[in-house]
Amino acid sequence: MIYAYSADEVPGIPTLSHPKKLHVAAAITSEGRSELNIFEENLTAAMYIDILSETILPGGRELLEDEAWTLAQDNDPKHTSATVSAFLDREDVNYFSRDDWPSLSPDLNPMDTLWSMLVDAINKQPPRTIAQLKTRLRKEWEILPQEKIRKP
Repeated sequence: MIYAYSADEVPGIPTLSHPKKLHVAAAITSEGRSELNIFEENLTAAMYIDILSETILPGGRELLEDEAWTLAQDNDPKHTSATVSAFLDREDVNYFSRDDWPSLSPDLNPMDTLWSMLVDAINKQPPRTIAQLKTRLRKEWEILPQEKIRKP
């Protein structure tokens, strides 16, 4: 609490106009999970295709081998863009189209629950730097029990 005769006497609180942020992307199956992809840039359709190519699709193919599987992603415009859809078609990936996945449906997306669990684990001992946060995210992702992925 600050006691002052006027607002001019109250010291300002420094803020960052553009604080650092991280984004994460990964894939899960009942059999396991992909690597965690961590990036600082704002996601674009082109970046999402790179993430699909480098992390999500190889993870799904490795985990599910010859089984038929379908990629479920939310209705983020970058996920459902014509560019991404064309890429998935070229890669012969079954996926839910924009019309198949209801908008604003977090209950259908088990990743949202896993992200919450990851944030809770990180917040138990908050990191002080971006590098520490990246390290902790990877560690917590690796030790997240597979049972939690099967039944979030």
